[in-house]
Amino acid sequence: MDIFVSGGSSLELLRRSRIDNQVTVAPTGLRRVRRSACPYERLGDVAVDRLSGLLAINASHPLRLHAPDPGHRVRHRLVASDMCSVEFPATAFLGLSSPLLKPGTHGFAIDVPQLSLLQLARDRQRRIRRGILEDFAALVDLTEFTNEMCGSYGRDPRDPLRGACTYGLRPLQRLEDFSGFLAGCSRMRGVALARQAAHLAVESAASPMESLLALLLSLPPELGGIGLEKPLVNQPLDLGPSGRGVQHRRLRPDLYFPGLELALEYDSGEWHDLAEQRREDVRRMQDYAALGIVACPIVFDDLRTPAAAETLLARVISSSSRHMGKRLARERLDLLGDPELRARRRILLRRLLPRGRRPPECAN
Repeated sequence: MDIFVSGGSSLELLRRSRIDNQVTVAPTGLRRVRRSACPYERLGDVAVDRLSGLLAINASHPLRLHAPDPGHRVRHRLVASDMCSVEFPATAFLGLSSPLLKPGTHGFAIDVPQLSLLQLARDRQRRIRRGILEDFAALVDLTEFTNEMCGSYGRDPRDPLRGACTYGLRPLQRLEDFSGFLAGCSRMRGVALARQAAHLAVESAASPMESLLALLLSLPPELGGIGLEKPLVNQPLDLGPSGRGVQHRRLRPDLYFPGLELALEYDSGEWHDLAEQRREDVRRMQDYAALGIVACPIVFDDLRTPAAAETLLARVISSSSRHMGKRLARERLDLLGDPELRARRRILLRRLLPRGRRPPECAN
């Protein structure tokens, strides 16, 4: 491998590899960018030509390539170079294979998800310095990206903000993969922000809405959440002896908070047989009650506006008060009205709600 794709170009290929069986990636064992065997005066033309079947490369969306040192930046009107001269603590690059990649003698590599997170953190920090992005919005973006890589959904490779998601995918990473990689990147730009995002992220989310719910509930109050423990996401419950009399052989709540004995079920509204849906909902609620678990069903309208989300959070706090304690529950309820924390929740909704379904107050 001697042509290293970086930044948004790498991330687009990584996302595509999850949903397109014509694009595959595999670990290379490489921990740093190599100098290319291709003459650098030709490297831009070679890379753009060979990747043209996989990426839409133009002046507005140039191909991004890693450069191992300042003397080996690619100078080409359709290429942007990113300096990457460090050695990473673990494998940092994936080999790229595809029948859509034009034949040639030089191999292509893209960033592993952990390096993509670090690259995104650097990009968001640049935007913050320029005054075009808020600190908290940057943190939300990075945490959601980590959730996506550790979840079973994938955002649209070319239009991750507006495009449709793909569901039922295999997670690419575990949270421990992110924390382990970033632990060895102590002196690298963006690592503090990337580490914070990885610390806040959750595993096994099946959709951006589950990701949003998990963040609203588990983020500390100063970040706009209500400070619950991190939930178990889409994990089967151990029914054990107490499961006798339960109608389901298996229960797997969307979000489960073991310390609070609280389960949240998000209804995406995709059922076609509404009568059967109602019967299934009743059976599940009965089973949770039999297990001593408080179940909280949620629909999109519960998150559609900041006011609706605040009402939902108040409902969850009230449902959790028997384990949380009445005093702490009152404190959390009082914090819901704090103007600064409300502003942070608006940012969460603005960044994570589907673009076409945002209310006017979350549209920008």
